[in-house]
Amino acid sequence: MHAGLRIFLAGALLAAAVTGAISSTALAEDCEGDRHRALPIEGGCLMIESHISRLGGPIVVFIHGDSGISRRYADQLDRIRDNGTNLVVLARPGFRTRDGRRSTGPDSDTYDNYTPAVIDGLGSALHQLRKFHKASRLVLFGHSGGAMISGILMGRHPGVAEAAVLVAWACNTQKWRAWRELSAGKSGFWPNSLSAHDYLDRYPALSRIYALTGDVDDNTKPSFAGECVSALKARGLRASLEIVERSGHNRVMRSDRVIEAIRAAVEP
Repeated sequence: MHAGLRIFLAGALLAAAVTGAISSTALAEDCEGDRHRALPIEGGCLMIESHISRLGGPIVVFIHGDSGISRRYADQLDRIRDNGTNLVVLARPGFRTRDGRRSTGPDSDTYDNYTPAVIDGLGSALHQLRKFHKASRLVLFGHSGGAMISGILMGRHPGVAEAAVLVAWACNTQKWRAWRELSAGKSGFWPNSLSAHDYLDRYPALSRIYALTGDVDDNTKPSFAGECVSALKARGLRASLEIVERSGHNRVMRSDRVIEAIRAAVEP
């Protein structure tokens, strides 16, 4: 057992003594089990939903946005799974899976959380996942904050994935936060969060990036993703930005174009 995991489980046991809400046996089984329900990270567990139909094939890993794994994702995730594509739905640190299992981490309402600890924990988990399932390739599929995190992972942990489908991707964290402060009165800079635009020069040369943003997205702007896609293309990478018509920040996730991008990303 990892030293960090022992510390986490000890803390969980203390919490359970007070609330009765956490089972130490369940935590141990999730963290040290078959890698279908959870992945051990430094200090605890990342909870996952696994839909693996065959070993050795490509795996699509979905990383949700800052509001958690909501019902708006269900239809697209079902389509990916029903097509026979290996799919893993990952609950970010501090968030819960659809069946209520919570990943270790800060409270999920702490939005300034694209931090080095979060990113590096996810990177470690993804390396475990692809090794365990003998994945031929790994595709990151992220929406909003999940796209932000996926974009950071591609450069901070080069080789963790061969491709990424980034839906409603703002890329430059601080530029996006400054715009949100002006456009919607949201809190400004997130001083603890990393930014994908700082890691674009570390994306492996054979990476494929598929960015999709709705034309009426009021949470981000196509130009944010466009700047980073242009920088990647200037390096010779296979990167594209598609503006999805009549789609806002969440509606874009239901577009057929997202499914088409995933199909392209999965191909060798």
